[in-house]
Amino acid sequence: SEVSPEVTKTLAPKRVKFSPGMLIKQSQDDGGGEVVTWKISPVNDRLRTRQLPGMALHPCSNTEKHSSLEAMKKWHSSPLGLSRCTASARNLSVCGIGPGGGDGMEDQSPFRTPPSLPYSFTEPLNAGITCDGGPDQLEAGQHKKALLDLLDQVEDAITEEELPVDAGNKGGQVTVGDSTDSRCSPIANSSLNVESNKPREAPSFDSFLVLEVSEKHKGDSSCDRYPAKVLRLLNEHCGKEYSVHLCDEWFHSTVVPGDTVSVIGEFSDQGKCTVDHDSNLVIVHPELLISGTRVASSFHCPRRSVLDERLKSNEYSTSALMGTLLHQVFQAGLLEDVPSRQFLEQHAKEVLLNNLESLYACGASERSTHSILIEAIPKMLNWYKSFMKGSKSTNVDFGHTEGRKTVEVTEMMDIEEMAWAPRYGLKGIIDASVISRVNSCGGGSYDKVMPLEFKTGKSTSGQSAMEHSAQVILYTLLMSERYLNTDIDMGLLYYLHTDQTLGIKVKRSDLIGLMMRRNELASEILKASFSQSFPAMLQSPSSCTGCRHLTSCTIYHKVHGGNTATSGLGDLFDNLVNHLSVAHHNFLKHWDRLIDLEARTSQVKKKEILLPLHYNSGSKSSAPSFYVLDMKNEHSVDSSGKSKRYIYNFVREKMQPEAAGHSEPQAESLDFNLKSGDCVVLSTQSGRIAVANGSIRDISRSHITVSLSRRLRLPGSSSLLEQGDLQRELWRIDKDEFSSSFATMRFNLVQLFSQKPQNTKLRKLVVDLEAPRFDSGGLFSQDPALSYIQSLTSLNNDQQRSLHKILAAKDYALILGMPGTGKTYTMVHAVKSLLMRGESILLTSYTNSAIDNLLMKLKAEGVDFIRIGRHEAVHPDVRANCLSTTEVQSVDAIKTRMEQVQVVGVTCLGVYHPLLAHKKFDTCIMDEAGQITLPVSLGPLMLATKFVLVGDHYQLPPLIQVTNPLVFLFT
Repeated sequence: SEVSPEVTKTLAPKRVKFSPGMLIKQSQDDGGGEVVTWKISPVNDRLRTRQLPGMALHPCSNTEKHSSLEAMKKWHSSPLGLSRCTASARNLSVCGIGPGGGDGMEDQSPFRTPPSLPYSFTEPLNAGITCDGGPDQLEAGQHKKALLDLLDQVEDAITEEELPVDAGNKGGQVTVGDSTDSRCSPIANSSLNVESNKPREAPSFDSFLVLEVSEKHKGDSSCDRYPAKVLRLLNEHCGKEYSVHLCDEWFHSTVVPGDTVSVIGEFSDQGKCTVDHDSNLVIVHPELLISGTRVASSFHCPRRSVLDERLKSNEYSTSALMGTLLHQVFQAGLLEDVPSRQFLEQHAKEVLLNNLESLYACGASERSTHSILIEAIPKMLNWYKSFMKGSKSTNVDFGHTEGRKTVEVTEMMDIEEMAWAPRYGLKGIIDASVISRVNSCGGGSYDKVMPLEFKTGKSTSGQSAMEHSAQVILYTLLMSERYLNTDIDMGLLYYLHTDQTLGIKVKRSDLIGLMMRRNELASEILKASFSQSFPAMLQSPSSCTGCRHLTSCTIYHKVHGGNTATSGLGDLFDNLVNHLSVAHHNFLKHWDRLIDLEARTSQVKKKEILLPLHYNSGSKSSAPSFYVLDMKNEHSVDSSGKSKRYIYNFVREKMQPEAAGHSEPQAESLDFNLKSGDCVVLSTQSGRIAVANGSIRDISRSHITVSLSRRLRLPGSSSLLEQGDLQRELWRIDKDEFSSSFATMRFNLVQLFSQKPQNTKLRKLVVDLEAPRFDSGGLFSQDPALSYIQSLTSLNNDQQRSLHKILAAKDYALILGMPGTGKTYTMVHAVKSLLMRGESILLTSYTNSAIDNLLMKLKAEGVDFIRIGRHEAVHPDVRANCLSTTEVQSVDAIKTRMEQVQVVGVTCLGVYHPLLAHKKFDTCIMDEAGQITLPVSLGPLMLATKFVLVGDHYQLPPLIQVTNPLVFLFT
């Protein structure tokens, strides 16, 4: 069941209190007033599963006594587990109050996250209510009674072994004041009024588990500021406790026991940090990286942002595609020293050729698209002339506080730069990262690293302008992490439509509202993953009608108890959901829960990439392996595909070059779960996370060859020293656990319940369990497919019966084949039989290898087909059948080819490829169906009139990671 607090309905003083594994009794509380407790502890199971360095677990005797002081010294918890349940987050109102009710320009931020109830910094929220909050200073004996009861209840007691203490490492010391152990240090590095030196390496950060949340109001003698929300935190790595006081706007943060937080700020010697209007930040669920675009758009409709995170839509928008193409042309000019009109026009043609498949999916023509690109070039040239190196500096308005400044872009560091910032719980792709020379009105000049955001739409004011500014502000945080530079507090925003460039100066008041909105969105996303509960509908017909999630949004609302009145959409809502029955509701909720369960298991693995290195240092099995660039083999460029790929070879740290030259069979590959074709993320031992992403081209015990879409570079590295910097780094290579696959699964599931005719038929078969129909009249003797089957003397009786069943099926057929019974051979002839009837066929499976195995046999039989997939993942013998490698020079050529081809091969998760946007099939044949979960299989099945499932559910289980009794429900 969902974890939730028992909230008192009285006006007695209240405190939200968390106790691992038990309920706190009234007599155990160290203060007066009613206690609100949590029934389920997010750390309960971890007390017995983690053994930290210098600690040992021994059975606890019922007669053994423990002093509370010793217990406090010995209680250590474990690292991060599954994502914790969170309380419901509130909706946002865009207004706010600064300390003292100030109304200066600095405090008038459009991004404020105000309280849900009016409040004053000098008055309590509820008159007459006092609250005994948590202690200011966390001393060893303050939680004596609670801890003693905890130690009596658990099966293991933690005792300290005598271990040698390294002279340079004080073991349990915390970096507060003059302490030196960096393994257990609160963050003391920020660009937000937190003094720090610029680090040479990425600053380490620790996340904290929230043990207790309490509120302080006027009348509390221990409270120096009110109202204040006090968080009692546990550093799960070293077992030390801290307290964070949330004041001013931060008081209204949604934080509950069991949450994970990170703190950007300094702790006092007593382990206390105050987060208020003037200094420091608190990040809730920092392990959940949310894009800056998602945070910015959530101000208008939080529900849409949650659905964006959970669903991967197959929508192909002409306007979105035009924005992408204009970005590519503009960014190409940024990389040129002196971009000319001729260069941009030529690049526009190349951009069109590289995006023909997307143009085909959108139904756009090359001529009209090319005209739009050409019309935009004069404005781009004007921007280059005004801002790029060697040009006359141009005045840019940075707002009321900063005024106008002249800006000259002196260096282009990167374009489309991927950046992850785990400390802030953010991620994003920055249009351009630049170094600009800024001249103030006073005459001084300085160089600044800053993001450049490029907007191609017509909306340049109102809500859109606010979202665009929010993106730039959040990108400054991303760049401060990626470039290890705390002085990034400006950005540029260029509107192509108006040919106007704005300067964005980061103000703390803006940043507070954005980070609080980010925290609330993180809580809303996690709440949806645990309870399938979403923020309320916007109830705006004008906005909702054009929303890309209209169908999904209304279906979810209906399934989870909503109605016409609560939707605010009237007849539109009824028309979209009235066909749904109670059985449909239960089916969708059941599978949605299972997908979330699997997604959380996968998320745990992805968190390991974000954790500081020392979190894994105590366990050899979980410690990452590190690699260095192979100095004998410089990187190469592969131009055989549609776009260039940069190939880099890595060898194990300390491996001799001679050893690296000997190849090993893949069966003896590296000691973690990587294989050829996997998507990976490259990070460094020094703490730079997600420096690049790509895919594995080749792997053995001695080396890993990685294919990247761009040249590998360390952010901020000098071009002259870049190669040496790359070779000196130790590289960590992690599998990129795609959250997009779960978004595709959820999208498949919710689309099953839409009113599209094909989905309606499939829903009756899969959900309502209607019996499949077969041709009762038998097969006609003049049927060419039947004649072909009868001519195959190599088929045994079971194989012939299977082929007859496939030909007779009107809805679906199930083919069970034990190992070695010739399933693949039978399917080859099934395809040839269906082709003789003139049918179109979609061949699919979960893995690329299964599809390629079948396609290679069809190729040997002379069957024409198209293979859709990543160049690196497709078998070399069938790459020639990929449309991207053929001579296709126009949208019309793609349209003709897709209309002519009768056989297409693609993985189950690849069916939303642009080439399949307008393609429907007569039959879908799904190989190795026993390995495929139901939500994954729905995607390809919705593209065909009938389907054939081939496999052996006794042979291989579904490819899932959940290891609990619910696992069988996926089959």
